[in-house]
Amino acid sequence: MRSGLMHFASKVCFVVIIFMLLFSITAEVSAGTWLKYDDGAADWRLSNVSPQHLGVFFDLPNGESHQILTISYYIYASPVAFRAHIYSNDANNVLTDVFSFDVTSVPTGSWIYVGVSPPNSIHVKGYGSYPHSFFVTVEYLSNNGPEIGMDTTSLYDHSFAGPLGGWANIGTLGNVMIRAETQKITLGSKRPPSEPPTPPQHVGGELYSANKLALLSPYLALISVVAVAAVLVKRRRT
Repeated sequence: MRSGLMHFASKVCFVVIIFMLLFSITAEVSAGTWLKYDDGAADWRLSNVSPQHLGVFFDLPNGESHQILTISYYIYASPVAFRAHIYSNDANNVLTDVFSFDVTSVPTGSWIYVGVSPPNSIHVKGYGSYPHSFFVTVEYLSNNGPEIGMDTTSLYDHSFAGPLGGWANIGTLGNVMIRAETQKITLGSKRPPSEPPTPPQHVGGELYSANKLALLSPYLALISVVAVAAVLVKRRRT
């Protein structure tokens, strides 16, 4: 009887270890890092006219490659449709439009999230302090809307406005509240296949994305272990 219980316990422990390993790997791979230059509080707002842009440029550590997962915008007021863009940059400071998406459902006074990858594989690279790695913009489809939040607490000199190819640095005015979630690409990591851009649009203050999945992984693991243990108990009793 005692040996049977020990055998059963060893099976449960084995299942627990396997599931914890699987979900810890999922959490490590899925979690992204948010790049931002604002403190989350809108002290002011700014807009532009069609077809000009308002945006933020992002820097990555020299030599690092990242995959962009999500971009987000804080809509202060005037909630009208706009076009979200990501422009990659290369070592010669040449911009390439690698992602565009028309955002039609726009909130007020909160963040709007646009999922980028998967299924899209958008990779950007760090070149040191200059040129900048990539740009995330609002292309205005109508004049003066939407108004994007501005953080003026601390100036990071990463915001710009103007027509494509003629952007002017507006970092002395504040930080445009646009953010990007990226994931570092390491040697040997698998990249998802490239597919036509069909990004999901997430509206509101909460985003259920890769980083949220990472937070849920331990709970999913626990539920799975309990379920497997219940099956083993049932089999033993029968």
